[in-house]
Amino acid sequence: MNARILALAVSAITATTATGQINPAVGTPLGATDDSISMATVSFPVVFPGGVAVNDIFIDSNGRISSDALEGSDFSESTAEFFGEMPAMAPYWDDLNPIGGAGIGDVFFNDLGTSALITWQDVVLFGGAAGAEFTVQAEVFPDGTVRYGYDSRTPAFANDGIAGLSEGNGVADPGASDLTGGGSSGGTVYEQFLALDNDLNNGELTFTPDGAGGYNWVSTIIAPTPSVVTVNGPACTPLPGTNTSTLFTPDGAGGYNTTPNGGVIDTNFAAGTPIAFTDDSTNVLALGFSFTMPNGNVVTDVEVDSNGRAFEPGLEASDFSESVAELLGDPSAILAPYWDDFNPSAGGQIWQSVGPGGEFVVTWDGVPQFGTTDSNTFQMVLAADSSITFNYISLVSTDGIVGLSAGNGAVDPGASDLSAGPVATAGGNVVYEEFVANNDLGTPQLLPSLAALTNPVIGTNFDLLIENNPGSIGDFYLLGNPSAFDLTPIGIPCS
Repeated sequence: MNARILALAVSAITATTATGQINPAVGTPLGATDDSISMATVSFPVVFPGGVAVNDIFIDSNGRISSDALEGSDFSESTAEFFGEMPAMAPYWDDLNPIGGAGIGDVFFNDLGTSALITWQDVVLFGGAAGAEFTVQAEVFPDGTVRYGYDSRTPAFANDGIAGLSEGNGVADPGASDLTGGGSSGGTVYEQFLALDNDLNNGELTFTPDGAGGYNWVSTIIAPTPSVVTVNGPACTPLPGTNTSTLFTPDGAGGYNTTPNGGVIDTNFAAGTPIAFTDDSTNVLALGFSFTMPNGNVVTDVEVDSNGRAFEPGLEASDFSESVAELLGDPSAILAPYWDDFNPSAGGQIWQSVGPGGEFVVTWDGVPQFGTTDSNTFQMVLAADSSITFNYISLVSTDGIVGLSAGNGAVDPGASDLSAGPVATAGGNVVYEEFVANNDLGTPQLLPSLAALTNPVIGTNFDLLIENNPGSIGDFYLLGNPSAFDLTPIGIPCS
């Protein structure tokens, strides 16, 4: 470990930007004013608590969404109204003013197709001054999942604010819940903040239908202290050593030749498009070119599974229980960069991007295994010449399947060791490795990091612990939250 302690004097603080669980693709401003209602039409039925499904939703500038136009704007939130009125979603129901503060706020709407975003951007609590703006977001999915995001500026509820979901129509009060952490509930679940004790800022809440009219929920909160800066690890090219990538090249006879530590990696995937996935879900994504699958079929789209696979659209469902029998026998050809039981609704992000040579790239970025809080980052790169690269940036999982298969009852050639060296399938359209407790496809990297050992205060000194930054010819320490830029040319990689 390369560690140093640096004492810095704080004489100024740079302007910071908001952080937190806010999707930046906010869409179109609705022209909201204080105590206003805006209608938005969603391309899929939005399922409200209690099962009410509508395409037209009604967005209150005061931080809630209703299923019916009969429910007007309401700045005086109360549990009696929450239970007695129309079904509602309340990411942050309080007396909000989009045009207060510096007058830069509005409510935005964006129908992404796979989900819809409603964003109260740069709003203030009524009477709030310029500089008190914050952003709250709701995201709804076709399966009834609801996600709330709160940026780091989100204040404690000023009066008696409410967050949660309600079936409305006179539903009985189930009692308040503590929404931090996780839990399960019926169709109505809420937390009321009475003493300026909102602890949801800089985090997110996800409510997933349980199939019985209720919800399971989980929250992820980014704690503001201790102050830690880790240089952007997922965008870093894997370090040499154990196999960190596998290139599959068509051999001209229907099979593949494999090369460990070969192929293309997209180091800038987070500049691509975030794709909304829930647990055990799929999305059909356009390649932008024709691509030959292992069974010889030519496709221009692939269906991507949250559980680390891709296949021909419409022939497969999401599958969390990986097995060699399914790899060989399922009805579609399968590409499996790392097939395991992953849950992107509990953390991380799945990105679609374009590689440096125009490749189609999907990256599972920091996605945990189901029921855990671990982090797994890996990537699939498909090229127009039908070559395939699987990149392993940081894997914790030790039990998964990696490889390619023509499916439809393909003959099992036996497992290969993709880390030991090149593999030639001699025209065979199946090549794979199965891990039970011995994944060796990537080593978590030690990345440069800065940790503030004491909190910075203007006019005083504070200490930074600098770790895992070997070989650089210069060090740069940026106070605040600036835009990302690349310091690799001066010897600080992964920045």
